[in-house]
Amino acid sequence: MMSEKKIKIFIISKDRPIYLWNCLDSVYRLKSDHSEVILFDNASNNETLEVIKSFDSRNLFKKLYLFDKNDKDIFHKTILH
Repeated sequence: MMSEKKIKIFIISKDRPIYLWNCLDSVYRLKSDHSEVILFDNASNNETLEVIKSFDSRNLFKKLYLFDKNDKDIFHKTILH
């Protein structure tokens, strides 16, 4: 039997809590066993972290990266290293 590959959903955020909540809520409602959500947060310092914690407590994320500095290339550095 062939193993199914999972669809990876990459989300990159920085200090936009309302937009992030809308995005994560949509993904959460549509998520299936065939998908994995990976979130990168570029040093948010506002309510964005509370949004992330809320969805993390619902086990939405396969991986969660919380960076302490904003780096436009962090996604590539993390994924391609």
